This record gives sequence, structure tokens and C-alpha cells, in this order.
Amino acid sequence: MAGQPKVQFSAFKLDIPVAGLILRAFGTIPVNTTDVRGFFAGNAEALAEGDCVVIYPEGGITSYETSVNTFRPGAFALSVRTGAPVVPVALVRTGRTVGVRWRCPQLEARVGSPMYPDPTLPTHQAREELRQRAERFVSQALDETAGTRKGEPVTGPR
Repeated sequence: MAGQPKVQFSAFKLDIPVAGLILRAFGTIPVNTTDVRGFFAGNAEALAEGDCVVIYPEGGITSYETSVNTFRPGAFALSVRTGAPVVPVALVRTGRTVGVRWRCPQLEARVGSPMYPDPTLPTHQAREELRQRAERFVSQALDETAGTRKGEPVTGPR
């Protein structure tokens, strides 16, 4: 994964005047959520070119999640189809805040080891097993940092 990371964003966000310019400047991959073939084709092409593709398997992130939503299968199906590894990343709160005006929680990225699909399993089982491993890593990372969040509850997959 030597290439520049390319992050997935909903295609409609590219139409937002300033945000669209910024997203394009960073080489994001627009995702049309109704075009599954386009999702796989665009990402497979980026991977074939040596790029690192960043996909939020929960379908996106919301403000300062403290629990894991069920991961969607797309990123894991892409891994099974292309042989590219999944590198799970958990964004966890550190217990500190940044900013003077809005007091946003400081986040830390916990990066796991590359995970490959099991080639001995049928495609759908390999996808599901890989999804579960990645989800478990993120959930455990959140659980390990639960004590640093000023008493906020952290739960496993919803």
C-alpha cells in the first residue's frame, strides 16, 4: 500500500461548494451509494494502481462515536475480490478535548495489523469472517479506552 490514501465520500458531498473543492484536492473517491458496480470498479482500479483505499465500513462516521455500528459488507467483499488486505483502524477518544470554542474530543487512531480474507472459505463466508475480525478489533479498541472517557458508556456492536 505505497500509494496516497484515497478516502471514500458520498458523491453528493462533492457538490457542496467549498467542501467539494477540498475533497477533490485530496483525491477522494466519490461513492454513489446506489451504484454497487461502480463502487467495486472504482475501488478495484485504485487498488490496482497501488493506492490505499480508506472505507468507513459503518457507512460513515458520526460525531464522536463511543460504540461500534455493524460493519457493512462492501469493504470486505472488495478485499475478497481483489486480495487486498483490510487494515482496521479504530478512532478512539483520549479523554482530552481540543479547541477553545467547540471543545471537540481529541481522537487517537489505533491501527491494527493487515487482515487478509481466508482463501479456504467460500466467498460469502470469507467476507463475513473478515468483517467480524475487523469489527472485533475496533470494538475491543473502544472498550480498552472506555475508562478515559469521563464515565461515558461504551458498548459493543449495536
